[in-house]
Amino acid sequence: MVLFEQTLRDIMPVDESRAADVQRRLDNKTKPPGSLGRLE
Repeated sequence: MVLFEQTLRDIMPVDESRAADVQRRLDNKTKPPGSLGRLE
């Protein structure tokens, strides 16, 4: 249980100032909306 508690203490909060950069990077790694045509 000690390892679990230490791990929980080590988790850092999300840096909201990076959200736009992260979303842009994710969008570049996924398929464009509508690219599958009728399958979507």
